[in-house]
Amino acid sequence: MKVLFLFSPFFFLQFLAAQSAGIINADGWLKDDSALSEQVRFIYGFYESRMKNSNEILNGREYEYYFYPQISSPLIPVGQQHNSSIVIKGKKFEGIMLKYDTYKDLVVYFDPSNLINSLICPVIINKYIIDEFDIELSNEKLKFVYLKIKGNEKLKSGFYEMVYEGKSKFIIKHSSNKFIREGRDNYDYKTIPYVVNSTGYYRIRGIRSLLKVFSDHVSEVRKFIKSSNISVRYANKNQISEILKFYDNYQLP
Repeated sequence: MKVLFLFSPFFFLQFLAAQSAGIINADGWLKDDSALSEQVRFIYGFYESRMKNSNEILNGREYEYYFYPQISSPLIPVGQQHNSSIVIKGKKFEGIMLKYDTYKDLVVYFDPSNLINSLICPVIINKYIIDEFDIELSNEKLKFVYLKIKGNEKLKSGFYEMVYEGKSKFIIKHSSNKFIREGRDNYDYKTIPYVVNSTGYYRIRGIRSLLKVFSDHVSEVRKFIKSSNISVRYANKNQISEILKFYDNYQLP
């Protein structure tokens, strides 16, 4: 794939050179300062930068579809969108197309220049070089980070949506469960919220599970939840974040 992509500008440049036979210097540039020379320089620079960026992102293997998209897909977002960004080793790439495989915990990159039979060939990005990435889902931009989780048998290291990050953290695991329907694999997408503090990871199902996080200030947090008219079981992400902000600011330094 990369070889074909690399050869395309080479043959194009050779075609332009053929149109101006005899005026190529030792460095490969046209001898005169013509408009054609400027076009060649521009095209060469464009492909060179394109290949450099693609090589940095395309640090992984080809993504193989193991499901039938017309039936069920573990990829989010559904459909195409080009407003994602990713930070790889401190360098940010914007305006690209990413999808997250919620079943295999993979970040998939769709490069429009990486084609096979006129179809975009998706590539898995090496998760260990990713600092963070974001995707748009339901008109909302979600930020994902890779978390190394130790000492918890129920949670595995992987990508989690980072909703709030202070003294405590609010994270969400996006995942899919596979089940068989009419002899074919289907994927049930779900999200599971967790609150993290110095004592561990807590899955949030309702007010009881949330208050376990705040064992040192249960009464104060309960009053805040009541005064804010928040139903924890049906609370949105912003409401849970507000509870955590209150708790973090209430704690003594």
